[in-house]
Amino acid sequence: MANQFLIKNTMQEMKTLDSTEIAALQNGTYTGVQLLGYYEKGDTPAPIVYYYVNPLTDPDPGGDDGGSVIEVQGSKFIHNFQVLYFSYFGALADGVADDSLCIKKALTLIKESKCSKLMIEKGIYKITTQASIDFIDLEGIEILSEEGAYFLNDDFANDLITASATFVGNKATITTAVPHGFIDGLQVVLTDFSDPSYNGLYKICEVGVNSFSYTLAATPTANAVGKTRRSNIDNTFLKLSNCRNCKIDLSFKGTIQNVAVQYRLGWVVIKLQDGCSGMSVNLNTEGVSYGIFSGEYGKDKAI
Repeated sequence: MANQFLIKNTMQEMKTLDSTEIAALQNGTYTGVQLLGYYEKGDTPAPIVYYYVNPLTDPDPGGDDGGSVIEVQGSKFIHNFQVLYFSYFGALADGVADDSLCIKKALTLIKESKCSKLMIEKGIYKITTQASIDFIDLEGIEILSEEGAYFLNDDFANDLITASATFVGNKATITTAVPHGFIDGLQVVLTDFSDPSYNGLYKICEVGVNSFSYTLAATPTANAVGKTRRSNIDNTFLKLSNCRNCKIDLSFKGTIQNVAVQYRLGWVVIKLQDGCSGMSVNLNTEGVSYGIFSGEYGKDKAI
């Protein structure tokens, strides 16, 4: 049986390797574990093999990330991807389950220069800001999409924060329960205030950490409570700095068309910061305020 693979149908089966199987992998009876799927056999592009990491002779590959490194009963097993797919990290791409953490783990391999190519399989990848990542000083990476593959951000409701409103004349002051992230001069959307005079799209004229002011269109009759949308100034899905000769092809959908006029509401999907060169970027967006940006915050230019 030497040099044979131990076959496992699912990641759950691999996670429950018993002590006898682990010993056989450690002593070379099995060359590695061949995994045939993640949740069920055949649900990944192809079977992959995980190899035992000898702590005495092999470098530590890091912690269990659910895809490239698996730890079972203190023993680690690694697969070095030549091409990444999110499904190897447990992403479902069904438009319902939150795939953010699976996607972040896969993208982290690119960030750490452990793989340079990602193929995004057909499906709907529902994500939140937990999937966001910075790429710094990378060269030649490829992030490509199959037809029918796109990301869905419907987390915009979570950007609503509770606020209270007071007024003096036609000037309203909003105090938020948590820091709002707005800066002076931005537009802000206010909703669901008990006095509708506060609701609408307004330009901020004064700003504090937990407060901001604006000029009312109509004078309210009383103080009120309601909600405002948190600024997404740092909500960038892929942020690249000093990256060279990279190719990125993504499709991205959101659910924020009704406030697309607000500056930096929603996500900047791809942001190319200083030092990027030779970049080939294709982005299809629907319902996202801004798609691709080049430059630094404060001097952004849409491209």
